[in-house]
Amino acid sequence: MHPAPGIKNTRSNFGSRQMLQGDFSTLGLPEVLQIIGSGHKTGMLTVVTTDAERTIYFNCGRVVLTREQHDRYLLDKYFKDVDPRDNEDLKLLLAKRRHTGEPLGRLMVARGILNEEELQGELQRQTEDQFYSLFSWIEGAFNFFEMDASSAGAVMHEIETTELVMSAARQVDEWRKVRSTLPDMEAMVGVRDRNALDGLDEAAREVAALIPDAGISVKELCAAAQTSELETCTALVTLLDAAVLELLENPGEKPLAAVPESEHDTL
Repeated sequence: MHPAPGIKNTRSNFGSRQMLQGDFSTLGLPEVLQIIGSGHKTGMLTVVTTDAERTIYFNCGRVVLTREQHDRYLLDKYFKDVDPRDNEDLKLLLAKRRHTGEPLGRLMVARGILNEEELQGELQRQTEDQFYSLFSWIEGAFNFFEMDASSAGAVMHEIETTELVMSAARQVDEWRKVRSTLPDMEAMVGVRDRNALDGLDEAAREVAALIPDAGISVKELCAAAQTSELETCTALVTLLDAAVLELLENPGEKPLAAVPESEHDTL
């Protein structure tokens, strides 16, 4: 069988395991995922653009979330910038994880930081988010290595690839609208005028409540929010359009409304 256009079949560092390689100029992401999903392939897909990289694992054609990925996600979301020496919960969680090898999410449930429903929601949300955000990438190169997904860590969650592709296709236009306003996930947003919240929906208000006056990056905000990346970014666009927020050109720059009067130039 000949490889599909835009894909090269080569031998990887994994010995006899096959690698699929190409770029989106000749083969789109949906087609790449169709090959992996319909072929019930197990392995690792890496997608690279000029300024970002994303890795997704598959098990028999299903998108999976590994324990390592989920542990990093939970640490970033619930314990960002926290020193274990100063936080008893984090200190005990990390010690228990080293001793037992149990996933961090399970340990957080046992300690009462999360309940089972919240944990399952986090697993589903993270698996979807890492997948959906790829559909906003217009350019990029991809590599797929056939390998045992468990070699990257125990599988925590699985979702059918075709189910995610169909859902993601409906979100492509929404992501493109978001990207036309938000340049990237490292972009900084700051408060301009909270009084402009009047008349906005509850989703926008909930996101606005998470933003400190001095500003926050889109990536940090998405980690702090209880909604998906797309839902959070869509609310951000609404807040920017309503002039509640503004994009900060330089990290650390204060939005005008957050600068005390003494810092303004005087005539």
